[in-house]
Amino acid sequence: MAKGDHNRWVTVGAHLYYWMGAAYYAYHWLIIAGGLGILATALGTYFLSWTGLWWAVGALSVVTLGAGLLVYFYNWRARYRNINAGLKIMVSHSVYTIMASGHYQYWRELTVVAATDGVDHFTHLFNWTGQGNILPSAPNGFHPELSDDPLSAKRRLRIYFDRPRRKGERFVVQYQMDMTDTGARARPFLRTTMHEKARRIVSEVRFEGTDCPERYTRSIFMSDVAEIPVHEEVITVNRGETSLAWEVKKPRLDYSYRISW
Repeated sequence: MAKGDHNRWVTVGAHLYYWMGAAYYAYHWLIIAGGLGILATALGTYFLSWTGLWWAVGALSVVTLGAGLLVYFYNWRARYRNINAGLKIMVSHSVYTIMASGHYQYWRELTVVAATDGVDHFTHLFNWTGQGNILPSAPNGFHPELSDDPLSAKRRLRIYFDRPRRKGERFVVQYQMDMTDTGARARPFLRTTMHEKARRIVSEVRFEGTDCPERYTRSIFMSDVAEIPVHEEVITVNRGETSLAWEVKKPRLDYSYRISW
């Protein structure tokens, strides 16, 4: 089982694409420029008696710094008020099984720690490209509830725990979805996106009743809607293996990790 690599760009086009996307983090430059402008104005006024124009530069720097901090605050609030803000994800292990006659199964186990008192559920947002019934289930007295997500075009699977959890309590969340693709539309990939910080994610694709491919592709995307990867590698499957696997330690927040075949 190989480990993830974040460091290689696949194409010049992808490089340019994500440099343009870096505008999303422009608040970093606002904070740096504003801070340096204030520092330069303060030092120049004290040691060189700068006046006039430099006071205007100082005022502009204060506005720039304030704008950067404001954008940072909104981004911080959006990031930490995520769908599972009450949980710390330690390990995520997903298994996607392809069976004969259009049957699929998705199984997942998470080791989590309650970040707040009273947290009582885990939410999984997903898109499945197949067309047909999805039957969720969960052991240990947990209760699954499948619905359309009201804030996006995704499906929402909410796993209610057997009881509200105490802050600092460590426990395991398990669930699975049995799916039937009556329209034969399921595309050959498994994509995992972590909207919460996690120590490790493991993704597996198993083949039962169908042949395991000779090779597969691991791709890393900067978001769950991005289509151009920042890293991609082709893996050759060893003789006799019946599954594809990928372990990523310390996955990046909001990055998407895809196995395709």
